[in-house]
Amino acid sequence: PPTCGLEVRCSIQLSYGRSCNLEYKPLLPVFDMAAKAGRFAHSLEAVTIDLKADVWQPASLAGSERSTFMSLSITDVNQLIRHRRTIKPITKAGEPNYQDEPLDEALIQNLLENANWAPTHGLTEPWRFQVFQDQAREPLARFFSDMYDKHTEPEKFRPQKQAKLVQYVLNSPCTISLGMKRHEGKISAEEEVIAVACAVQNMHLTATALGLGAFWSSSPVYDLPETREYLGLGSLDRCLGMFFVGFPKSDWPDRPGGQPEPINDKIDWRREA
Repeated sequence: PPTCGLEVRCSIQLSYGRSCNLEYKPLLPVFDMAAKAGRFAHSLEAVTIDLKADVWQPASLAGSERSTFMSLSITDVNQLIRHRRTIKPITKAGEPNYQDEPLDEALIQNLLENANWAPTHGLTEPWRFQVFQDQAREPLARFFSDMYDKHTEPEKFRPQKQAKLVQYVLNSPCTISLGMKRHEGKISAEEEVIAVACAVQNMHLTATALGLGAFWSSSPVYDLPETREYLGLGSLDRCLGMFFVGFPKSDWPDRPGGQPEPINDKIDWRREA
């Protein structure tokens, strides 16, 4: 393929001032390198990637159009999307699943910058985020526990669910609330929810590229009126969940259940009137 021989030199400046140079070949995805570096360093201050090769561009683009087209390898894009995983802060046995190390602010900023480029009808950009780290985690965990106590009917109360609300927060170096700011009268609420979901997918893919485990949790507790107020959201706004992030303790997991069902089973091609 056109990307054969592509060489990427990636210089990763570690938090304590050292740097390591990694050499990337097409068969080794960039996010695998980031995961290895992340597990070694825990915290990254900067990531610089220098591409020096011709990469594939669509044949339909010509002249000046080609010069402005993003120089991306479709192979790397495919691998990034297909290696996205939900990696929760705790295992099924309740053990911590993320490394107990703070995340550099630059990594979190990268997630949110890419979220900000999601598609949005009417350019309302409805996503709103609050980032909880360090000492802010314990009050958030207590708040969720209290809300579960207050709003769960006795017959539906499950101690393990309440415990998860707490443990997800306490075992994540970073928790990001996923707010939706409503722009009433401009477009439908459903479309603004969809826009936030697109932003979250951007965050998930960025986390994958950085070797970060990530989990979008959508408990009903997160969208209670009291929760919205706690997160600085208005009465017409929504909280669509929490996004938990941290470097995983273990190797990058396989997709549960293996490959998805064939895409052709989900497509109806219509070419005739």
